[in-house]
Amino acid sequence: MSRRRLLLAALASGLSSSPWVLAQSNSTGPSPLETRRDYARVVPRTLTFPADHGAHPDFRTEWWYLTAWMRHPSDQGKTFGPNAFGLQLTFFRRRTGIGEANPSRFAPRQLLLAHAAVSLPSSGLHRHDERAGRAGVAGVHYSEVTTDLSLNGWTFRRLATGQYLAELTLGELTRLRLTLEPSRPPTLRGTDGFSQKGPHRDYASYYYSHTHMRVQLEAQTQDQTLALPRVSEGLGWFDHEWSSSILPPGAVGWDWIGIHLLDGGSLMAFQLRSKMGEPVWTEFDERDRDGRRKASGKGAPVRWEPVGQWRSPNSLAVYPGAWILHTAERRLEIRPLMPNQEFDGRFSTGIVYWEGAVELYDGPRLIGRGYLEMTGYAQAMQL
Repeated sequence: MSRRRLLLAALASGLSSSPWVLAQSNSTGPSPLETRRDYARVVPRTLTFPADHGAHPDFRTEWWYLTAWMRHPSDQGKTFGPNAFGLQLTFFRRRTGIGEANPSRFAPRQLLLAHAAVSLPSSGLHRHDERAGRAGVAGVHYSEVTTDLSLNGWTFRRLATGQYLAELTLGELTRLRLTLEPSRPPTLRGTDGFSQKGPHRDYASYYYSHTHMRVQLEAQTQDQTLALPRVSEGLGWFDHEWSSSILPPGAVGWDWIGIHLLDGGSLMAFQLRSKMGEPVWTEFDERDRDGRRKASGKGAPVRWEPVGQWRSPNSLAVYPGAWILHTAERRLEIRPLMPNQEFDGRFSTGIVYWEGAVELYDGPRLIGRGYLEMTGYAQAMQL
């Protein structure tokens, strides 16, 4: 889920002139499958690698989504100390349905978009940047063979070694280089990578994760306010997801977490949410350190309870300040490391959403660290 997390590349109301932003979510209107029958459909199948690391341009929406907790060298040892910071990088591909019969390479058949952000809880600083471009023009490229994305100077590639390499900038003064090394095979979400997103199986995505990625960050910055170390290491979570129809009728957004558990396991959970805040669909997927399922369920295996509120001074959207996840056996609390981790993507995807580093507690005990994504609070979304 996106993005990421499940799923980001959204369409926002009020920006209909953009080829990315086409419509606002409407629970009473036709489904995306009824509106556009020429998009590829998600049907149950087993994902195959390395082919499925590449782009899938017949589908409407796709994203490659990375989040990471980074250790600051000033914090001694291998644990995450008070100067730890968060990192997010997402590339989106969008099939617009525009100009598909036009042979010109300038026709906006496919768009690439990208978001990046760092969260520095020690200073309360959240810095983000974004890119957008039409695939096929100079500097805007994706590959159907493997992960190989280029967008106006930002790149994200999977190497022959299985490592990933990303290079990007934050503003004009900061350049980042990321080396990502998977430590485990891909985790296939749902059933062999077929991740259902509603009571009807037409609403689904193909979805896999690389959890527990070893991340190395090299930063070069002349921004005196952005106190990033030159070299740091951390723990990353990578999602790749694609679909033509994710949000079922009635859903205006989602809440998603990807958590590295301290015992070596992982936890992914999400809910699709109605305008009134009621769950439209939920999923809960906990794995042990060997990737085996410990607990899972779809439909209604977990209840998300919002705790408190945070109002964005930028968008004025009101987000939950924290969450409690109620499962059959546990009461888990999601605590953000800092309130303001909102991403204003109105110059690229057209949406505003909250994407930030969090900790997971079981009662008073810290049990995991990861990222939380909250969408549909600033505006309704449709994918």
